[in-house]
Amino acid sequence: MDRRLNLINRLLRVEDIEGLLSIGAPDDEYESEAKLIADRVAEHQASGGEVAMEEVASIIAGVEGDVRAF
Repeated sequence: MDRRLNLINRLLRVEDIEGLLSIGAPDDEYESEAKLIADRVAEHQASGGEVAMEEVASIIAGVEGDVRAF
């Protein structure tokens, strides 16, 4: 799980889709989202689901929607 979490966190930081890092947000800005995404990918795999790019994109979109709801 740590490897998956680190990879997702690194990807979110590189993409910086909200532009927060570029305006000075701390490096750990996307850690909570990365953890949620990694957890949901692991849950999906544990239930026998295939983790294709489309599924990961759907998980990310769901997490982003959940986070914005706060």
